[in-house]
Amino acid sequence: MVTRRFLIAIIAVIAVVGAACTSGATEQAPVTSTSSTTSFVLPELEFGRGSMPPSIPASFPTPEQAVVGATMMAGTRNVTEVVLTFPADLAAVVAYYTNNLPVVGYEVGDSSGTAGTWSLTFSGEGLSGEIRFETVASSLTTGTLLFTHG
Repeated sequence: MVTRRFLIAIIAVIAVVGAACTSGATEQAPVTSTSSTTSFVLPELEFGRGSMPPSIPASFPTPEQAVVGATMMAGTRNVTEVVLTFPADLAAVVAYYTNNLPVVGYEVGDSSGTAGTWSLTFSGEGLSGEIRFETVASSLTTGTLLFTHG
């Protein structure tokens, strides 16, 4: 009985903290995507998981096999961060972004790294940013995408 009450208390605390973390922000920075006719208001701070945040234009290339992990939109810093996992080796993922970003209107800047890590910068569609790739295992790569709005 004590264990059940303890678990209920923990669940209640998690629910309260989760609600506080995703509650509406009092200050918001507008972010307008040039690829759509609608504008999006970047929240002060919001976390997500499982899908690209609405602050990223739909035209931004993402391989179909990529799995979206944690996401964060931070209006106070005017950034969006996305963590992706790719079922491919590092070279294939880097080649995908190097080839596909220019096709949809982004300019690729610096691109360099080693056999296990790679970093490239990009700009376009009112965004600039950096993607940091890291080999996790054979044919498994993670990427942390940092978008700066404006």
